[in-house]
Amino acid sequence: MKIERLGIRFNLNKEKDRKAFEFLQGYDKERYKSLNKFLIEIIVEYAESYNTEREQNDFLERVISTIRQELKSNATLTLASLFAQPQPSVQQGVVEESKTDENAATSLEFINSICSK
Repeated sequence: MKIERLGIRFNLNKEKDRKAFEFLQGYDKERYKSLNKFLIEIIVEYAESYNTEREQNDFLERVISTIRQELKSNATLTLASLFAQPQPSVQQGVVEESKTDENAATSLEFINSICSK
């Protein structure tokens, strides 16, 4: 049986050290037979949640990267389809035409913002 020892000190004049020390003093002695077992449990739980969060962030980054790549590769087609929309009729007036121009400009800004990251 191999046992490793690790010492830890708390400077009670520092707020974080004091909070950690006080937290450890209040561990559930019924559930955990020793402070050592309690520390091992919370360290393992933290490590598992940290790894899970990191894996989720990596996955999200891959999804975002893939979407950006697809938007870049299809940007020409997207822009062409925006400008190929039928022009508003004379009866609809200038207001409709400006809305179409505004929609095209907004779409271009969106595509540029995604592709530039």
